[in-house]
Amino acid sequence: MIDYLNARSSVDLSTAAAITQYLPARLKNLKKLILAEGINNAVETLKNDPDIDSYLFIIDNSEPYRLVAYSRHPELFNKTLSELHQIIEVDSKSNEYCVEKALKDIVAIAQQIKTYTGYRWKTSAKDKLQYFVAYSTSVTLNNSTYTIGATIPTTKTYTDIVIVHRVEQVLKRIKKEGIKHIALTINTNLISSYFFIQSNQYPYRFIVHREPWTGLDPKGATKLRDPNCNRPECDVVQSARILRQSLTLKQYSKKEGCFGVYPWINKVGEEPILKITYIKPFEFQKKQFFVGTGLAADISLKDARDLQNLVKNCVKYIKEVGLENTISAAKKSNKAERYLFIIETKRPYKFALHLDPVYDQHTTDEVQSHLQSLGSTETNITEIAENIIEASRKGLGYSASKFFVDTQNLQKGTTIKVFYSELFKYNEKEYVVSTGIPIERMFNEFDKENHKETKTSSEKQGE
Repeated sequence: MIDYLNARSSVDLSTAAAITQYLPARLKNLKKLILAEGINNAVETLKNDPDIDSYLFIIDNSEPYRLVAYSRHPELFNKTLSELHQIIEVDSKSNEYCVEKALKDIVAIAQQIKTYTGYRWKTSAKDKLQYFVAYSTSVTLNNSTYTIGATIPTTKTYTDIVIVHRVEQVLKRIKKEGIKHIALTINTNLISSYFFIQSNQYPYRFIVHREPWTGLDPKGATKLRDPNCNRPECDVVQSARILRQSLTLKQYSKKEGCFGVYPWINKVGEEPILKITYIKPFEFQKKQFFVGTGLAADISLKDARDLQNLVKNCVKYIKEVGLENTISAAKKSNKAERYLFIIETKRPYKFALHLDPVYDQHTTDEVQSHLQSLGSTETNITEIAENIIEASRKGLGYSASKFFVDTQNLQKGTTIKVFYSELFKYNEKEYVVSTGIPIERMFNEFDKENHKETKTSSEKQGE
């Protein structure tokens, strides 16, 4: 038997690049094993899988789903959702249920495209919930359909891996199958992971969406969704405008994907949230479109407005007591978990205020040089500054960019950071004042505050 407890890792999986090389290779080998030896023999092999860096899994897609195999954990083999609930969640609090959602999300997305899924999981009732990312696909053997994949625990899910890859895979399907076929199939069984495609030319009609909006322009979609809408968070016209304007920011001028941030209500009657969506433009039959999908890191609009109020109060304070006095006060009140920064809007983009001394009173080029000296090259500070400045000029307020999880510890990698920013002028000079919050923090706050104490179907089956 392999001593997994004391075994040492053979692969450095601290970066998104390493994960996106490693997991597909593991999935490829698993598929080879299944095709060569059959499901039953593959299941036996997975009981003593020698690789300690990831888990391999096989799920039977027949309702209500069955975890056929989960490497190195024979106690979970051939267990239904209700049986897994009894093993993993029997002592869990109501906001810690993960089995049903995790397996259904993985199966649903794998039936559409070979890609990544972010989810929460644990292997026993005593374990704490962890964030995982899986790379999986659907296979059919002997008239039965399975989802097979490789997975590791990591916080690098939506930001660096899942969202971008999913959109790229949808674009491949569009190129191969055409938009009409995609419109009929892509959102089958998908809920939080759904995709949308919208025309990027007037009248900006929806081609694909989870909602029955096909053929409607944003105004028609608003009337269908909420005919009494009188707020930005239910206005499809405004959210569509924000997404289109996000694509025009200088940082994304090379037809690359970008993040759009806007107030939204997932369902009429629910509390509004701040929605984060990844979109990418494309051309099909000489017409312009963009495809997108949302992130699961929504936060309440109330929490989002705390960012907004912090910035607005800062601008108000500058008008009352001057920029120098405001900076002096902010240096005392700024904290690691929430801080204000101020950037000059003309080259060389000097930080007039920042919590981090590496940034404070330095230009973006100087910061970039320092980061490169530390071996970090995946984040372009000048582009981020330009993105924030341009978003402020367009009146977007909220924007998002890839940024460091921790500026004092670059080894933690990058995340998506949501900013709220506003322009102001002082002594005939233009500045932007801004604050931001990393997506992981938003995700964790969302988990704590928004999980309802309701029983899942797997819970009820297990009673």
